[in-house]
Amino acid sequence: MPASRSLSLAPVASLAVLVFAAWQGVSTLGDTPAFNRELRVEAPYGGTRPILTATMYDTAGYLYQMGYGEAHFIANALMQGADLSTITVDTMREHTARAASLAEASLELNPASAHAWQLLAESLRGTRQPERGLEAFRLSYELAPYSSSLASRRLRFAAGQSEEAVSDPQIRAGIERDVETVLTFRPQQIDAARESFPEIVDTVEARIPTAE
Repeated sequence: MPASRSLSLAPVASLAVLVFAAWQGVSTLGDTPAFNRELRVEAPYGGTRPILTATMYDTAGYLYQMGYGEAHFIANALMQGADLSTITVDTMREHTARAASLAEASLELNPASAHAWQLLAESLRGTRQPERGLEAFRLSYELAPYSSSLASRRLRFAAGQSEEAVSDPQIRAGIERDVETVLTFRPQQIDAARESFPEIVDTVEARIPTAE
């Protein structure tokens, strides 16, 4: 092919690449709740927007956020000024089951999310499925063994488990890592863990002389 013709085709090729990139971007965004209303779900506090609105552009993150809202709907209800006396046990179970369903939907899109696995663990415990909840809990540990954003949350979950579950080597190791993480990054949150796991906290503190 003559050099002059190659040069004349170069702008066309560049334009084609740009058009394809634009089409791909629009196609990708079209599969997110921000642009596709069919992907949106109703929040327990009304509307279809999550607290973290940036997740409107990430379907897995959006479903996780909406599920988290369902799991903590009482706190949301308080912020909305709702009358808590109208909330029944059945209502709580419905929201917890919905949280589990949304967590599972999020994990179908992003199975590597330790936060979604933790949400699923918490929700399954609330729907009386402890064995499945513990399995999800273990996966949260495997995917994010050191997580400052999950440590306190996982310690609260572990505190509600049986002595047999906590003595499981994998879970105990996870508790020790979370205690270390809290002592290192959020020492003001260690009191609850100290109450639930005094021996573990003492052991970890001995390894971290500077922890207060």
